[in-house]
Amino acid sequence: MADDQVSRLSEEIDRLSARVAELERLLREHVGAPRPEELRAPPPPAAPEARPQPAPPPPIAPPPAQPAPSARLAESRLEAEFGGNWLNKIGAIALILGMAFFLKYAIENRWIDETGRIIIGIAIGLACVYGGEYFQKRNLPLYAQGVSGAGIAILYFTIYAAFAFYQLVPQLAAFGFMIVVTITAIAVSVRYDAVAIAVLGIIGAFATPVLLQNSGIDGGDSEIQLFTYIAILDLGILGVTRYKGWRSLNILSLIGTALIFQGWAWENYAPEKLGVTMLFLTIFFAIFAAQSFVQNVTARRSLNTADIFMAIVTPILYFAVSYSLLADAYRVYLGVFSAVMAALYLAFAQNVRIIRFEDRRVRLIFLGVATAFLTLAIPIQLRGHWITVGWSVEAAVLAAIGFNLNSVRTREVALLLLLLVLWRLLFKDALVEVRVPFLNGRFPTFLVAVAISALVAWMYGRYRESVAPRERKVPAALVLGSNFLMIWALSLEATEWVRLARPSAPWSAVSLALSAVWMLYATLMLAGGISLGYRPVRIMALILICVVILKSFLADVWMLERLHRIIAFILLGVVLLVASYIYQARRRRIHV
Repeated sequence: MADDQVSRLSEEIDRLSARVAELERLLREHVGAPRPEELRAPPPPAAPEARPQPAPPPPIAPPPAQPAPSARLAESRLEAEFGGNWLNKIGAIALILGMAFFLKYAIENRWIDETGRIIIGIAIGLACVYGGEYFQKRNLPLYAQGVSGAGIAILYFTIYAAFAFYQLVPQLAAFGFMIVVTITAIAVSVRYDAVAIAVLGIIGAFATPVLLQNSGIDGGDSEIQLFTYIAILDLGILGVTRYKGWRSLNILSLIGTALIFQGWAWENYAPEKLGVTMLFLTIFFAIFAAQSFVQNVTARRSLNTADIFMAIVTPILYFAVSYSLLADAYRVYLGVFSAVMAALYLAFAQNVRIIRFEDRRVRLIFLGVATAFLTLAIPIQLRGHWITVGWSVEAAVLAAIGFNLNSVRTREVALLLLLLVLWRLLFKDALVEVRVPFLNGRFPTFLVAVAISALVAWMYGRYRESVAPRERKVPAALVLGSNFLMIWALSLEATEWVRLARPSAPWSAVSLALSAVWMLYATLMLAGGISLGYRPVRIMALILICVVILKSFLADVWMLERLHRIIAFILLGVVLLVASYIYQARRRRIHV
């Protein structure tokens, strides 16, 4: 029964569906109704009918050109800098001058007595310092700096006037008051982050012992008290610069210390004060030399211009002043003193390497200073040809250090030192008169220089993998240079041998000796260059042979005596035949 009902309902639905489809067909044919798919996607609306457009309005004039944002920003910054900073500083200076003029006018008209003038000055100075604190709390830092700086300057001048002009306070009290002002200035500069106030305080601190000097009390020669004060001041400045990073203040501290020391020494130094003076001089050196570690190495800060200046100038000043103090009584030890300075800075460089500080300039500066002191120690301590020997050995040591540390700069310093050795050999040692050829101080000095040059050339060949591109030609230059020195030395000794053997010998005998030495040495060079396969030595040997040939055919043939001429040309022919034979016999070992 249920199945029959379902079947009837299904048939009825089919019939109704067919009826609806027929009606839709009739409606489309007679009425034009859209199809179902057309109803789902209606056509786009028709374009509106074109209407006449109104005439365009007249063009509007563009607005005036405005300055670029960067230009406006620069102008605003300049305006703010001038209005907020420079006017503030000029105003502070004007206030100080105004106070000075007022006090002068009051003094001339006897308005205020001496004590009142000092009280007014101190009150105004303290008021300015307090005013700077007041404006700092109200977020006006530049204004606060100017006002505080003016107050500190007024306090310095007032205390100095109380001591020097009016004798209202004793020297010790005035000194203490100025120290308090200096501490205040440094504290204010740190609080306000104002390096200008720190500079003002440092200048006032170094000026304090000068302003308060009174020859009537103790001759102005309280050496221990004076230098103790300067040492404490230098340590304080070092602490401030370490904390705030104001490394340029170190230069100001060094200049102030140097001026105070020089001024004291000019007026008061005596030989009996050497011990105490050297002690304080060494303390000053230790303070400033430690700055490179405190400011850069331990703080991991890269060097700036002030750091480089301090690292180089500090040892120079210390050694120069120490040399002037010790030269009269201890000159024999000054070379050792310079060597100790070299060892000290070499230790500094090694410590920088151990700490692995990233800025290699610190280590290079220390190595450069050490090299300079070691180079200077040799002529200070030694005499004559020993200076050349010492510099030669130093060059070898520096070259070894340069390869060990893989430092191109150190190797370049060694090469410069070898150039210095070359200069001294040619223009100093070569001019020394000798009494015995070869067995003298001159010839062994040349041999040492030649051996050192060959040793450095061997180092370049041994460590060729670490050699920089600009050093590729250094080994050849060293080999040729050592051969040149050897030829020069043999020529000098041969000349001396002829002159000492026959004091009345003509020039032709000397010329023959030179030709013989050059030809024989050229033959040895040629054989060595072919055996080792080293082209630069072969080329130099050929050049030397050409020189001998030209000398023989252009000069010797006309200038030499008959016997000497015969010997020279026979020797020349033999050497040329031997050289040609060596080339033919060893041609397979020649590497072009």
